[in-house]
Amino acid sequence: SQSLDGFLVMDYNFDNCSFSDDTGIHDDAIANNPDCVCGINDTGLDITQADQSLRLPKSINTYLSEDFTLSFYFQVRNTGNPASLWSLSKESSIDSMMNIRYLPMQQLISVQLAESIGTFIEMSAEIDPSRCWNHFVLTRQGADYYAYLNGELAAQVGASRPLNFAQDTSIYIANNPGMLPSQDMYEGKIDEVKLFSAFAGSTDVGQLYRRPDQILNVDTTLFLGDALDINMGPSCATSVIWTPGDGVVSTSDLEPTITPTESTTYTVLLGDSFCSATDTIRINVIDSDLLDCQRLLLPKAFTPNGDGLNDTYFISNKFVVDEVQSFEIYDRIGQQVFSAQSKSAEWDGSFKGELLNPGMYLYKIRYTCLGEEFSVANNFSLIR
Repeated sequence: SQSLDGFLVMDYNFDNCSFSDDTGIHDDAIANNPDCVCGINDTGLDITQADQSLRLPKSINTYLSEDFTLSFYFQVRNTGNPASLWSLSKESSIDSMMNIRYLPMQQLISVQLAESIGTFIEMSAEIDPSRCWNHFVLTRQGADYYAYLNGELAAQVGASRPLNFAQDTSIYIANNPGMLPSQDMYEGKIDEVKLFSAFAGSTDVGQLYRRPDQILNVDTTLFLGDALDINMGPSCATSVIWTPGDGVVSTSDLEPTITPTESTTYTVLLGDSFCSATDTIRINVIDSDLLDCQRLLLPKAFTPNGDGLNDTYFISNKFVVDEVQSFEIYDRIGQQVFSAQSKSAEWDGSFKGELLNPGMYLYKIRYTCLGEEFSVANNFSLIR
């Protein structure tokens, strides 16, 4: 895996209703009357009719015959036959085909790749119906192809050799005029269509995923009387409902302040004219008068893969700690790989700039609580 910085070779983000490539490498996309609506960052495209589509410049095709990463967001409303999100194909032929379709009956994203009949490969990813926006990534390394959905690896397949696609065939977003009769028009939103001239590993894909309609705060613990400001990923919701309402400043705000009086799991329901999504956060409440100084909480494992969840290792219940004298982490052979003197310190799973291997590690912490000194040590797992 490598960082995708510097490898962006196509960027149609449709901000301000523009159809231009923000990298400046390619010409404007040829738009056939798609609607301009709320998107992931600014505006996105809404396809509501069979004659609406977007044709991309053929200059993009050359990047698909090397290692690449294709990334885009979509919000689909189809319920009938398969519908095309991305298509590169010659008159519905299996020769030189790169098709990404939504299968409504199975709630799957299907990827079909072929240079010729003898090189046809296919894989699919299951969609979570509780989401509005979905983020799809297709990435290639040599002859191996990987599909990610919402930051998670969903499928992978190896071809007999790296596939080359026709250079003189147009790529269509949404409805390809030459699509199969068994396909319906695509109906829904498309946004942030990007192409990188490099393979993306799980960390890279996690950094591309912006978690739309999701609570960005992790489950947390507060002292009784303290408040938490909610942070949300991008959302086009026109209605917001937080439940329960106890302690929520405004249950219709997207990012309210919550001051719980007891430990509570809060749920947010987000909706628009076509879609609804939900997410939850658990807020534990501790009475400082009942504080147990010897109960220092650290996770049993963490997953530093760049997806925004459990990416760092740290003291969970910082409210127990007045000061940290030392926070040290050691690998299985006893080498110190991390050291800090702050209760806010976080370890990212690296040592001297290199990512460390999965396995068991040991933490040792000396700290003070209510003026008394304590120490704790235990094992935990690094998972990649």
